[in-house]
Amino acid sequence: MNLFSRQFDCIVVGGGPAGSTFADIASQNGLSVLVLEKDREIGVPVRCGEAVSDKGLRIFHDIEQEWINATITRIRLVAPNETVIEFDLNESGYILDRKIFDSALAQKAAENGAVIKTKAYVDGLIFDEDKIVGVTGTFLGEPFQVTAKIIVGADGVESRVGRWAGLPTHVKLKDMESAIQETVTGIDVETHIFEFHLSRNWSPGGYLW
Repeated sequence: MNLFSRQFDCIVVGGGPAGSTFADIASQNGLSVLVLEKDREIGVPVRCGEAVSDKGLRIFHDIEQEWINATITRIRLVAPNETVIEFDLNESGYILDRKIFDSALAQKAAENGAVIKTKAYVDGLIFDEDKIVGVTGTFLGEPFQVTAKIIVGADGVESRVGRWAGLPTHVKLKDMESAIQETVTGIDVETHIFEFHLSRNWSPGGYLW
């Protein structure tokens, strides 16, 4: 049977942590789930959001050591005048390897029965009168339509799925922040400390960590 001719219980647009977590839980509870991810590989390109709390992560997942780049137990704040404030955290946190983390969540969902398709670009919703019943898109250059009882928009902060459904997902430019991320080697760091530099010299209007 052609995959896109199947009727699913749920279609999830977006294979990031939110989409994969929903797919995993729904699959464990007996629902048929299709995850459609536009990128070639889950977790690539790497997105922001590597820092998480232990308590928050455990709401949804048992933590795997391979996800973790560093365990954070202390915060260091460096003011513009170089004043330093340090304090211990009430609970530990983690810096995740997002490529490994995202991929592991998708793999777990697949092991529990979810169907995951990468390079699947969703470009619209299918309506039956005022009810959303599916999505349209392209997969490997070919158009497709697939239907489901539930459509989940896990496609990011300015969700196109939400916008197509009539939800206000637009974020004003003044509320948007930009970031520059670099991967570096050969530097000496205290891996258990989350260090923030608040200075115009480093990041006007923002922070360096």
